Amino acid sequence: EKLHYVMYDGDNEKRTPLRVVDFPRGCAETQRLMPLVLDALRGDDVLRDKCHEVRFHTTLRGSSVVVLVYNRPIDNDKNWKTKAEKLAKELKVVLVGRSSKFRITLNGDAPRVREKLRIAGKDVNLYQLE
Repeated sequence: EKLHYVMYDGDNEKRTPLRVVDFPRGCAETQRLMPLVLDALRGDDVLRDKCHEVRFHTTLRGSSVVVLVYNRPIDNDKNWKTKAEKLAKELKVVLVGRSSKFRITLNGDAPRVREKLRIAGKDVNLYQLE
């Protein structure tokens, strides 16, 4: 199937897509999630329909937010919401669905992950927002 992750070379004026098969520089959780999300999109017409961007926000401790961005309205699509909720639970992630002027957070209370770091002898919370 012709569904792949791509990135764009910032120096390339033509914006030629570069296929991303894996992302070894990413943390283990991102590497675990990438093929699972791609397989879910490939296997479901509703989740795949006009999904044009996927973002991963992960922590060193394994917390994850997966963002699916759509070029179609999803705010009143109950079928999409049901399938996205199921995917979020299966992957054990917070899933955020985005479309024009709309955002929904599933399987969590906020579209963010928290990383707890020890800096100069103090615990510091770092939040990555979607």
